[in-house]
Amino acid sequence: VEFVIGPYERYTGKPGAQATMFVKDPCGNHLEFKAFADDGAIFDEKW
Repeated sequence: VEFVIGPYERYTGKPGAQATMFVKDPCGNHLEFKAFADDGAIFDEKW
């Protein structure tokens, strides 16, 4: 996989901490993948 932006953690140490990365699909679309340590933070607007 060729990354547009390689895997890294955003908001480290905060409730909304997330691992994220960006790749480009064969049609040229940029795709973002995220993973949260706490699934409850996915739709939390406080952080």
